Amino acid sequence: MYRNEWDAAVARASALEQQLRAAQSGQQADAATIAQLTQQLQQANAELARLRGQAGYGYPPPPPAYGYAGGYPGGYYSVPARGSTIMVLGILSLVVCGLLGPVAWSMGNEELRRIERGEVDPSTRGNVTAGRICGMIASILIIIAVAFFMFAFVLAAGASR
Repeated sequence: MYRNEWDAAVARASALEQQLRAAQSGQQADAATIAQLTQQLQQANAELARLRGQAGYGYPPPPPAYGYAGGYPGGYYSVPARGSTIMVLGILSLVVCGLLGPVAWSMGNEELRRIERGEVDPSTRGNVTAGRICGMIASILIIIAVAFFMFAFVLAAGASR
């Protein structure tokens, strides 16, 4: 039901806090029930502190997503960076298989949008831009090659008449 032990402990503590508030605000405040809920809440908070790795009360931020963001606000980014992948695809599109060019170009455009929205580490912008430009060059070379072969085909068809 929960992704990990942390989520389960947070859910337990939240439910206990709600039950304790309801018991304290009820017309017939049962001291034994309140004491029991208070003890259970303390145990849940101790479990959270154990999972967090330090003593204390309250809930720390959730576990990090992908990659550490250094000094950027929020500390972590929600989407893993694909800058290296895009650069490799762009280089391969120039050297090995030109059909990878449009893929690198498209992925580069999307990754730049993610960087602008703050979803991805901005330090990968250089790799993304390099891969995107290589993809553009490979795409343009494909278009030129297709146009050349079409022109050659038309000339060959006209010369055979």
